[in-house]
Amino acid sequence: MEVDQSSWLTVVRIVVSLLTSLDVLLHKRRPVSAVLWLGIIWSFAWVGAVVYFVFGIDRVRWLGSEQQEPDVLDPAVRALLPDHARRPPEVVTKETPGAHVLRITEPAVTSFAVTGGNTVELLVDGDAFYPALLEAIAEARHSVHVQSFISSRDDSGREILEALRARAADGLDVRLLYDRFGSTLAHFSGFFRPARRAGAQVRSKRSWGHLNLRNHRKVAVLDGEMAFVGGLNIDDRNVTGRARHAPDRDYHVRLTGPAVGDLQLQFLSDWASATRTSLERVITPDLFPPLSSTGGALVQVVPGGPEGSERGLAKAYFGAVAAAADSVTIVTPYFLPDDAIFEALRYSALRGVDVQIILPKRSNH
Repeated sequence: MEVDQSSWLTVVRIVVSLLTSLDVLLHKRRPVSAVLWLGIIWSFAWVGAVVYFVFGIDRVRWLGSEQQEPDVLDPAVRALLPDHARRPPEVVTKETPGAHVLRITEPAVTSFAVTGGNTVELLVDGDAFYPALLEAIAEARHSVHVQSFISSRDDSGREILEALRARAADGLDVRLLYDRFGSTLAHFSGFFRPARRAGAQVRSKRSWGHLNLRNHRKVAVLDGEMAFVGGLNIDDRNVTGRARHAPDRDYHVRLTGPAVGDLQLQFLSDWASATRTSLERVITPDLFPPLSSTGGALVQVVPGGPEGSERGLAKAYFGAVAAAADSVTIVTPYFLPDDAIFEALRYSALRGVDVQIILPKRSNH
């Protein structure tokens, strides 16, 4: 009995649609999302399955282990660190300001504990951040580690890259980590070649083929003693006089104190992932100098990114909103909370907490 080609294609299409639908039913926790994907898959045949494969599959199940945050509770990781860089003592007491929030959020993030003795300085926009970063790079003595989702091929990007190139030529340990998707033009144009020739190690996070596994972190660690972290990429759009219109408004912080060691460990974890090496090969004692108290700020490093069932960052957000007694202020370019966080915000407002959410008037997405 002969079966024509169209019948075989129909059978294959049905099998592909069934397998794709099974993945939706097993892994899409939100009913609205599951129904939407099922509608796309069965309404658009092959196209629907392809769209789901590119944008819908949770690749964290397959590839997310490459971006798992280091767990300093793991004895194997702690053994790699110098004694002074291992898990700090408990610093949250009943008298600690905001203790009612910290005691709920801290257990949600197993990787890094709340540390005391830090100094935190807010840097608004690239006008404040870029000069501070360039000064820190120029004054570094041993190592300069910089990570950015976007490293643009523009004046700001060239200025920072030249600073990195110069310090690499001086013999410092200079590492630059960028996301290949966010820095597409720079990646394919050879923009980073001068820094590499001077001895800098430049690596990219491979995000092509799995767009939902991009690395959006923006971190810089100098000599293991000072760090910068926040929302600013390396791009002219963040600088007055270089942006075509008003500069994008965002924040960074300059950090000194014991929490810098946690940011160093997080950077090295991302570096190991990007270079496909083990933490044992990238963690060395000289990258974790003893850090004394520089101020009174409590800081907890909370990694975000591919999250499995534990979803530490989302749990920390939920706990913070639920524990707030007086006010919740959120400033974000994108506001897409899951159902739990949305309900926590709504309930906080209903019980009298002053909830304020500040968003851009015009979004770029």
